[in-house]
Amino acid sequence: MRRSSRAFMPWLALGAVLLAMGLPFAVAGVATTPAAQAAGGCLNGCIHWDSSMIYPGQNNGFPEGPVGEHALVHGEGFVAAASQTLTFQVVRGDVTASDTQFCQLANPKVPLSGTATPDSSGKFDFGFVWPAAASSGQWSICAYRASDGTPLFNTDDGPFSVLAAQPPSLALSNTSVHPGDAITLTGHNWLPAQGQIFVYIGPCADCGGAPLASTMATSAGDGSFSVTLNIPASAAAGGYIASAHNASSVLDLIDTGPHVVVNLAPTATPRPTATATSAPTATAAPNTTSSGSSNGSGGGNNALLVVIGILVVVLLLAIAGLVIFLLSRNRQNPSGSGGPPAPPGAYGSYSATTQPGAPVTPGGYPPSAYPDDAATLPGRQQPWSPEDNDAPTVQSPADPFNR
Repeated sequence: MRRSSRAFMPWLALGAVLLAMGLPFAVAGVATTPAAQAAGGCLNGCIHWDSSMIYPGQNNGFPEGPVGEHALVHGEGFVAAASQTLTFQVVRGDVTASDTQFCQLANPKVPLSGTATPDSSGKFDFGFVWPAAASSGQWSICAYRASDGTPLFNTDDGPFSVLAAQPPSLALSNTSVHPGDAITLTGHNWLPAQGQIFVYIGPCADCGGAPLASTMATSAGDGSFSVTLNIPASAAAGGYIASAHNASSVLDLIDTGPHVVVNLAPTATPRPTATATSAPTATAAPNTTSSGSSNGSGGGNNALLVVIGILVVVLLLAIAGLVIFLLSRNRQNPSGSGGPPAPPGAYGSYSATTQPGAPVTPGGYPPSAYPDDAATLPGRQQPWSPEDNDAPTVQSPADPFNR
């Protein structure tokens, strides 16, 4: 047994030497293992990007998005900084567990707004809007003590890839509409390309109120989309806001979307029916021109007045002529017998001026200037002649001078 023990002694010595030589390498190997991979979590500080920033099947499972994205990270393993206030910066590049000086030496750095305080177990949550100063490339996130700015050793499971230098936006085809109108909303920088983008017009953004109009959109490779919404005919007048967010809500317009005003449609005034105006039948319609219907109407009234004036003048002239005619007849026949006056000498030598006792034409009657008057003399036969002795003797008037 002693010989046997002595035989194994060299082998035991060799094993001890090999074990002593390999132990430092094993310890070094454990020390260089990423803290995120340690069982039960990080032994040192680890920062994880929220799953909402990661799109399955894209960018190797790393987070990505445009400037303005609502980023969210979760810290663990910050036990040494429990109850201490931490600040954060994004640093260009990819931080790893083997690069313990990355958060201190790498540049450029862009400070983030806000702080976080790890709990007793070293965990925290921190949200921020991706800054415009970090507008391209790949970036990691680092934590620092707020008290002295000392960087804390940490890693992240990134990096984050910036896809657009401008934040997601919406543009409206009109900023003022009426109930029943259609309005087009155009989106830009909704990256990466994705569906299930909820687009709507409502009384406020993300306030829980029912939208006035809404639809779903899908962005193209450049992050753009265009949709049309119909404003309900029952929409109340007032101001509204256009907004949108993707399925994870990391791309979102919160009270920053464009505003639109809904105005009640004015009451429609019925247009007068254009009908042809019939011309007056009593007068010829005046010539109308393209200068306007009001001129033609005035011309027709003037023409009617002229015609009436002419008729009145003609009537007055007719009455005046009739009066003159009657007056002239009365002057020519003052006896009022209605017959024409007897021409001078028509009764021969007998006349109203004949002196009493003057001789008269034989037969006692003067020759008649009107042969037809013989028929009116009693006892006369036609033809009448001076020799007709059957006519009664006409007595000479008494001598007014008694001679």
